[in-house]
Amino acid sequence: MHYLPQQHTSGFSSVLALVMIGFLLMATLGVFQLVLREMYDNRWLEYSFQAQAWAQSAGELALLAIKQKGYGYYEAHPFGWDSWVNHILAEDPNNPSKRDIEISFDLNTRINSYDGNLEALGYDILPLFYMTGSTPTVFQIDDITLTSPASISWNLLGSSGWGSWEGDFDTTTSLSNKTVSSQGEITKNTQTIGSFLSQNEPVYLILFNPTRSPLSYRIESSDFFSPPEAYILTSAKKWDKQQNLRIYLDNTQYLNTLKYAIYGR
Repeated sequence: MHYLPQQHTSGFSSVLALVMIGFLLMATLGVFQLVLREMYDNRWLEYSFQAQAWAQSAGELALLAIKQKGYGYYEAHPFGWDSWVNHILAEDPNNPSKRDIEISFDLNTRINSYDGNLEALGYDILPLFYMTGSTPTVFQIDDITLTSPASISWNLLGSSGWGSWEGDFDTTTSLSNKTVSSQGEITKNTQTIGSFLSQNEPVYLILFNPTRSPLSYRIESSDFFSPPEAYILTSAKKWDKQQNLRIYLDNTQYLNTLKYAIYGR
């Protein structure tokens, strides 16, 4: 009788089983990591979209504050964790946390020097003051220096009169101040720009380029005033995701009815 040699397959089967278990384990871990990554990405997108939307809402609140309190209004980061806005936005208004939306805005609307460029037949309007506070207080400049070509026309508009000329000026420059009586009569008197600023509040400066070529100018003061173009920096944060937006504010566009004042001499 003949016997077949015994085949030793138990070792091979064990190795094959270990390979299959390892493969399944790696596949399972890979799928698990993909699921976790997808969940993280979805949460990141959700929080990012929420922060983006609320940053835009903060910009609307900033524009509303400007509309209610006036152009030239300045305020920095009015909203914090303890503010009424973030309490309202919180899931638990009595106990806001980092899981809730936090919004803020910064009105970068005051400066003490400005370099501007006027296109041909273009104009800029600068409020020579800024406002701040819950009940806005006007802070107007006491001194000013304009460095510009002689061809630039400027007009100072105050609460009780106006004066105009061309080229450079500073606080000691004399101008012909014109006022209109209740009967429509125009009277003139000569005074310095410093005196005009102290007697009129608020005062706006209108610069006009009557030429066919671009012109540049520079305005300086030891006090703060509002530029013709400012910006609002808004921010919203949801958990660890934050979105910031910059919104440009064109004072010249919003105050463009003042451009119909008298230019030149």
